[in-house]
Amino acid sequence: MTLDKLKSPYELYHASGLNLEREFTAHAYYEILFILNGELDISIPGGIYHSTGSVLVMIPPGAVHCNVLTSGSASYTRYIFFFTEEFCEGIPDMDVLLTPFGNGLAIYELNDQQKKDLLDTFEKLYRHNTMLYARIQLQALLFDIGQFDTALSPMEPDGRNYIRTVAEYISEHYREKLVAEELARRFGVSRPKLLTDFKQNMPFSLGNYIMRERITHARRYLKEGRSITETAELCGFSSDTHLRYCFHTIMGMTPSEYRKNGERIKE
Repeated sequence: MTLDKLKSPYELYHASGLNLEREFTAHAYYEILFILNGELDISIPGGIYHSTGSVLVMIPPGAVHCNVLTSGSASYTRYIFFFTEEFCEGIPDMDVLLTPFGNGLAIYELNDQQKKDLLDTFEKLYRHNTMLYARIQLQALLFDIGQFDTALSPMEPDGRNYIRTVAEYISEHYREKLVAEELARRFGVSRPKLLTDFKQNMPFSLGNYIMRERITHARRYLKEGRSITETAELCGFSSDTHLRYCFHTIMGMTPSEYRKNGERIKE
């Protein structure tokens, strides 16, 4: 996995709305993510942090993670402070101040006072967005975070939650080559776990689901008058023969018969 890098020693962001991120990622810099409100699942390989309300997330360099809203209608307002190792140089006691990042990704639930104080800090940062002021505020911010209670522990992965995301990815990328090992790597689990979780949480196996998703689109293309060769290419099948085999397996008829006689789904 390639680690993203910052173009400057630090960056500040403020955003509201949906987070469309659906893939695991990692970056080569520190991240302080202040969630003002909203419900969020923060997935890591092997576990999920579930947060509701106001939370603070500490993400060290190299930590693999994926932030996903648990509800499409949730209000998700966040402030983000990215900073590099170079940005920290010269700040007194920085080794101690970076302790909250020491055990990987950490998430803290915030009480009303902590939420108020963090909001005040980030609003000041936006009003006085200079390198010197940001360094001073980072020092104070990390000191305060060091006094927080114990971070939340990750839960075991919710199969239905991440498998639903896998299914959505397949629906969007059915034209591409979809291999279990690559899908597992993308979603931060092992290949056997992905196959097991998919079978437990979906009515079909992973391979069968991919085939059925492609056939759903193939039916549409055939109805539009596309050729079998073009349909195979558009739907991610390796050849015309592969399309014909899969189509007959699912539909109980060949693609040509389907176009001629209409639908007759195999019981």
